[in-house]
Amino acid sequence: MASQLDQVKQSVRALANNSDKIGNQLAPFTQKFTQESQKVIAAIGDTAQGTDKQIANILQAASQSLQQTVAALKQVKQAGDQWAGRA
Repeated sequence: MASQLDQVKQSVRALANNSDKIGNQLAPFTQKFTQESQKVIAAIGDTAQGTDKQIANILQAASQSLQQTVAALKQVKQAGDQWAGRA
């Protein structure tokens, strides 16, 4: 029977692997989303007001959130693998 530590290691490895998989799947979408958002923001221009400015800000924030999510998932993979290998 597996020890509690072995069970935790297995869970951490599973989280790390799933994070890696999801991050790899999300990265191309993130890149495309960012490119398309930049096109929209460029078309709206720096002088946008009201709803135009709001959508530009939302697109920019969403793009940043996606990029941060991909980076965080990569960190989970790296840290999880390191921890499970040492524990």
